[in-house]
Amino acid sequence: ERGKEIIANSSIQVLLKQAPASIEKIGQVFNLSQGERRLLLTAGLGQGLFFAGSTHVAMRVIASPEEHELITSNPAELLARQNS
Repeated sequence: ERGKEIIANSSIQVLLKQAPASIEKIGQVFNLSQGERRLLLTAGLGQGLFFAGSTHVAMRVIASPEEHELITSNPAELLARQNS
């Protein structure tokens, strides 16, 4: 119940990929269409839904090269950085 209060007080929300076990509850809370539920189950890295009021739109977040370098947790990239 507290989570619903937080959501209700947020002017914008972002949902990224969701686990199959949670998609029904999330779908109910956010009033998602079947297409939006499918999107959240199959979303790739940085893909999801953006909510502003009652408007839902698909989105993709693309980090700049500088942002990517700061935030990556990819083990291969981190190892390559250590070895250079």
